Amino acid sequence: QKADTEIAYTLYKTTEYMYPGAFCFRRYITSDYNGLTLINLVDLHSYVEGVLPNEVIGSWPLETLKAFSIIIRSYTAGNIGQKFPAYGFDLVNTAANQVYRGRYQISSKIMQAVEETRDMILVCNGDMITGYYASSQGGWAVDSKYVWSGSTGPYIINQPTPWEKYTKVSNGFWKFEVTPKELLSEFGIYNSGDKVDDISLEFAGDSPYVYKMSVTDSKGNVATQTRCSKVVGVMGKLGAKSANFLIGKGSLEYTYDNVISTRIIPLEASYAETMSIYTANGIAVENSKKFNFFTALGQAFSNRSSSLYVHTNNGTAILTQNVEIPTTSKPDENGYYTYVCDYGDFLIVTELQQVTETFEASKSSNYIVVGRGWGHGVGVSQYGTAHLGQAGAMYHHILAAYYPNTELANFYDYLD
Repeated sequence: QKADTEIAYTLYKTTEYMYPGAFCFRRYITSDYNGLTLINLVDLHSYVEGVLPNEVIGSWPLETLKAFSIIIRSYTAGNIGQKFPAYGFDLVNTAANQVYRGRYQISSKIMQAVEETRDMILVCNGDMITGYYASSQGGWAVDSKYVWSGSTGPYIINQPTPWEKYTKVSNGFWKFEVTPKELLSEFGIYNSGDKVDDISLEFAGDSPYVYKMSVTDSKGNVATQTRCSKVVGVMGKLGAKSANFLIGKGSLEYTYDNVISTRIIPLEASYAETMSIYTANGIAVENSKKFNFFTALGQAFSNRSSSLYVHTNNGTAILTQNVEIPTTSKPDENGYYTYVCDYGDFLIVTELQQVTETFEASKSSNYIVVGRGWGHGVGVSQYGTAHLGQAGAMYHHILAAYYPNTELANFYDYLD
């Protein structure tokens, strides 16, 4: 309420949710407002449990849930005392930060994921990171410097995420039609005769996200939006789910990928100090530190008798023949190709089919917009983590793929 009014405050809305911890009311008074803030005081572990089932799907693989527990905890850690100190709390309980609903939908699997990653956060160059994430990315993560002002750090970069099955998830692949009048109106150009003369797009580095969009009417008036967040802020009112899109007048030829399969190839054995090489006759090399198992993007070694066994902490790998690891290739005549992402101690090998399709507007004078992903595209794709988990990725693989140049640490070691 306005500061110069008098009113009796009533808690007018009940909830079906149960919350841990305690609640308190705090007066919030400024020159414009005089009100109350209702705050849930909760420990970090319980808070992460209360967020996890509302940001991901509880049936997703356990390794995905574990990875996301760390991401949620890292986002929380990076926002403590940052956005709402005047209100007396750290985060709101909606998608503006993270969806938090207390003990709602907390299953044994959710509790296991949070417990097995208790107090873990991600750090970069000795500093806690802010774990940004969005629903889907359309096969590419975008550097935060193109989305918001400033730079987040070397853990948020432009990079491909080809394993995400964006054509199969909610709002992961979308299209809509817009009239010239609607487009001009959203860009703030009026009295133009409702005619568009030109639309130009500039992209965020090597990513497919639109960083700068300019619209010119038939009278030469030009309106421009710069930064991905501002572009989608305008285009989102017309139907865009992200800044990862293209636009064409009357029709648009658009190329996208369908994921055929994804493989996780661990390379940790290359560096394992306790690795032993076994043959049919027993131990050949014990505790070898120099044995070269996988090259960066080449072959896996095996002996001619097809009896080489490599024992690691995760079990025994049996090599019956040389394993070819394909590099990124161009699509063949049917659009099939393989994309290899190399993360140093593991590879993500994704088989894809590239599809080119022409999308038509209902009128040749209208514009057709086709895009991928839902959200800002920074950091982690929620659906992408599920697809990696389904492919057999461990939680540390998922985190390394989306947040390069980071390492795991204990949150309480970083408190002042």
